[in-house]
Amino acid sequence: MQQSEGVKEAMLRFYILSSAYDVGSFDRLVSQKHESMVIGTAPDDWFDDREQWRSAFEMEGVRLEAGDALRSYQEGSVGRVTDQSTFVFPDGATIPTRLAAVMREEDGTWKLVQAHFSVDVPDEEVAI
Repeated sequence: MQQSEGVKEAMLRFYILSSAYDVGSFDRLVSQKHESMVIGTAPDDWFDDREQWRSAFEMEGVRLEAGDALRSYQEGSVGRVTDQSTFVFPDGATIPTRLAAVMREEDGTWKLVQAHFSVDVPDEEVAI
């Protein structure tokens, strides 16, 4: 895989438009040709179809900010992104996350197929 400015720009566009609650841009950002899903940080944040993901995209008041560690790669029409992004809530509270995402190039545009956000919690804090 090689580094990809196109994949990076697509991820940054996703951050901006999702934070602006621009639901109309959802279809331009998320693949319509492939099964898509997003896994969030809360136990019930598992959206394995487009309509569920769209409803999460519509949550007003929550911003998603890019981190300093955004890395993007591509091989052919498949791209991947990793980042240390941050969810910012209306009251100013933040959740630092780790992101792993997969993209596909469709008709000359990079679109998200899958995104997974996780929270950096030590194993001993969640071990049962």
